[in-house]
Amino acid sequence: MAANVQSSSLWSKWYSCLIPTTFIGVGLFLIAGIIVLSLIPAFIPTKTLSAGDSYSSLINLKYNIPRTLVGDLSENTMVLHSGNLTDNRVKLFEAVLQNKLYSNQNFKNLRINISQVSTQSLASSRRRRTINRRSSNGERVIIYQKSDNSTEFDQLEIFFRLVRHEPLTKSIISSALINIFNQIEFNATTFLTLFGDDSTSGLSTRAISYHVKDSGIMTFDDVNVFGIKHYTGNIQNIYAIQTNNTIYTIDNGKIVRIRSLNETFVFNYDDVNNHTYQTPNITFPTPIFIFPQNESVPNIFTGILVKLNNQISSSSVDDGTLLLNYLDANQINKSAVMLTMGGGRYYVPLPTNDSLFDKYYDSNKFLTTITQQSDAYLQLFQTYPIVDICSKVPDVGKSFCSFIVQEMTVTIPGVLRTASQNISEFQTKSQLFGQMTNFTVIALVPGEESLIIPLNTNNLISSKSNTRVVRNVNDIDITQLNTFSIQIIGARGQCNEETVAGNDIPDDRIIEIGKSHTTVTFSYETYVIKDQIEVYYMNQQIFSTGCVGANGAINLTLDGDESTLRVNVIPDCAGDTGTAWYYSLQCTNELICEDDICYCGLTRKNSTQIQPATYNGCGGEGSPFNFLINPLGDMWGFTPACNDHDMCYGTCNNLRNTCDTNFLTSMQQTCSKFSSLPDGYNNCEGWAGIFYLAVHFEGTHFFVPGQKDDCNCVTK
Repeated sequence: MAANVQSSSLWSKWYSCLIPTTFIGVGLFLIAGIIVLSLIPAFIPTKTLSAGDSYSSLINLKYNIPRTLVGDLSENTMVLHSGNLTDNRVKLFEAVLQNKLYSNQNFKNLRINISQVSTQSLASSRRRRTINRRSSNGERVIIYQKSDNSTEFDQLEIFFRLVRHEPLTKSIISSALINIFNQIEFNATTFLTLFGDDSTSGLSTRAISYHVKDSGIMTFDDVNVFGIKHYTGNIQNIYAIQTNNTIYTIDNGKIVRIRSLNETFVFNYDDVNNHTYQTPNITFPTPIFIFPQNESVPNIFTGILVKLNNQISSSSVDDGTLLLNYLDANQINKSAVMLTMGGGRYYVPLPTNDSLFDKYYDSNKFLTTITQQSDAYLQLFQTYPIVDICSKVPDVGKSFCSFIVQEMTVTIPGVLRTASQNISEFQTKSQLFGQMTNFTVIALVPGEESLIIPLNTNNLISSKSNTRVVRNVNDIDITQLNTFSIQIIGARGQCNEETVAGNDIPDDRIIEIGKSHTTVTFSYETYVIKDQIEVYYMNQQIFSTGCVGANGAINLTLDGDESTLRVNVIPDCAGDTGTAWYYSLQCTNELICEDDICYCGLTRKNSTQIQPATYNGCGGEGSPFNFLINPLGDMWGFTPACNDHDMCYGTCNNLRNTCDTNFLTSMQQTCSKFSSLPDGYNNCEGWAGIFYLAVHFEGTHFFVPGQKDDCNCVTK
């Protein structure tokens, strides 16, 4: 028992010492913790300042950030960057504020040294939509100092010092805070670059595809970039960029169309009377392709080729955006934007499991040219004054514009910038491809409803979309070129075509004139039963037949900047039935060009040569396949045949198919010089066939401009 009592006594003494000691220790720990924690919010990294400068204490200001992209655009969405801004953004923000100081005579000798910038969303969701009235500031965005705790705005907080080589007094600091920092104004591009969501995080979700026949170059979250690659891995160009909302079509270094499911922006670079914006002047990389002369020829022109035509006029539909969807047994659903080839032709290669290109492929070239092309196309997107363009569109297009502004100033530049700087960190997509089935084309044509067209059934007719598909092959063979002809009946027409409707069906369509500031001849026939035909230009009626049963013709002068007319037919306007009518629009001195020939007027008269045809060797200006055509034309001696082909395209009233056939014959004659070298002869013949294929399904892209440059319908 004594031992037990002793133990209890020792425990009591130890316990009596432990309690106060513990409380004292915990208390000291809490005090120290409070001191340390109290330092955290005030610990802001400070940049090195010159010893000869005077500088203020650390200044902390808070601002309200609007949740719209630009106040001038209604129904805008902005995704706010959350947390501290990166060093690059801080430098940009510092430059904005420094310019603000320089612009005021009283503060020209002040400098700003920003330590930290952070943003915070007070909304329940980072993505908010609001509707603003039009602002007189146009593309300018203004943020104001926070005056209350309202949750109607997101928050910006900056920590900075003012610096001056001369003494810096409190009155100067106070005056600067009142006159300079009470509000900050940005242009929309800078605003989005600074505060838009940072799309460079999470590189593990990014992927690249190096397969030569896979037109997809890289996937960056919800952005897909499509381009042309050649055998050695070089990226020759980028022809389309697809986001969740839109598809951007790029041709010859210019953005030509921006297309969503229901809306289209079309940039017209040919209208010399309406050049509000200059064509971007950017030098794009042109990697050199060298192919050994003694190598066999892998066929590069395989995949899907779609020919899109208007069923009424048989004219080609050149301004569509086509998307090919299909099922890959190994990679599930696949989708690719098709390359616009001109003449209503749209093409996309299909990847295969063959190893034909493996011995030529160089991964370093692939990564290097992705970086180079990303830099060039980043410059392209930054050049477009899209905010200014969107400020001039009708109100109905403002919502679409809000997506475009966000994507062209933040999303797509972020993708291209990241690819340029971090492409080696991207994952590589699987190069194992399975059986491909369920091919479907989505055709997005300006002014028309979107069409979904399956390609797996022979001679398919879809009454819902009023579309006819003619299969030129029995089965889709991904190792060959599979050609489909698709005819659509739409609500558009074009100048120099006859549009016919009957059976008492009203008709209201847009007619593409092709240029503004011109004169067109409008001819009509309503026969015995009375109809009324109305013509509108720039939303104003410029002609009406009245309710008549008659025919006639009138010259219409279009002196505005628009290049379309609207023609509305009201059949049976007197209450009868069983009518028939037609009208036509002829553009004075304008060529009518089909796939194979150009002529004058609906009577198909010959055109007149107004300047000599020219030639430039093998390859056409802006062709995505110049990398292949230019060097190989010289290597095999095809340049004289190419020059003759150019001359044929520029000579009035020639048939394009005749030019192409003569081109093939001339190249085959050139190959005869290799007849003593079987391998050389076979390779030469193979490349001659590829050159012919190139002009066969891309030639219209050059034939029509050549005819329009060198020929005209001269009125005598």
